[in-house]
Amino acid sequence: NSMAYILVEWIGKITPGLIFIIILKSMWQGNTLNIIEIWKPIVITTIGAVIITLLHIIYASIRFKVPLAKLAGKLSGPFITAFSTASSSATYGINLNCCEKKLGISKKLTGMGIPMGSVMYKPASALFFFTCALFTVEHYGVGLSFVTLVSTLILSGLLAIAIPPVPGSAVSCFVLLFAQLNIPQEALIFAIPLDLIFDRFGTAGNILSLDAELLIQADRNNMLDRNILRK
Repeated sequence: NSMAYILVEWIGKITPGLIFIIILKSMWQGNTLNIIEIWKPIVITTIGAVIITLLHIIYASIRFKVPLAKLAGKLSGPFITAFSTASSSATYGINLNCCEKKLGISKKLTGMGIPMGSVMYKPASALFFFTCALFTVEHYGVGLSFVTLVSTLILSGLLAIAIPPVPGSAVSCFVLLFAQLNIPQEALIFAIPLDLIFDRFGTAGNILSLDAELLIQADRNNMLDRNILRK
């Protein structure tokens, strides 16, 4: 597992250079307009991720009667770290401290909930894979039945779980997704820049959504100190 993590992290570091080469090649072949079209899924996915994250935080704010601004301030540390690093692994320490010291969640829950949730609770990433799949299907004119649409939605959720928590690791997931939908592998020209741009927003959204969900689960299982949360 450690070797696989190091390999994926190494791939993530050289991804920007590969993206530059791919885009330069596409421009040389006259496909600049196609590359510019990637703004569509970027805007849709970013807006969707923001909405999902805000709904989680607003619900937690209303449920626990904590002012939205105060709750957002408590979550600012994990958000800044997740956005700046695009890595849930790099956010683990500060997120653990935030959940226990600022949100009042018991260590019994955070010790298991944060590592497991960082892997399995990724609504923004699932939305990202699904939106990219629909965009590439439309772009290449691939037929999409209702059954295929449902299976793509399920696969997007599974890929969000399977993706390693390091920048640039979504490339391998896109290869599997495109193969499932019979999309040409040249679609990676669009997918790789999309991942590079959205990764920070997706990671930050996943972390904040996870923290809000941990608050709810802690309350249901009597593992929440409301005094610390409202302090």
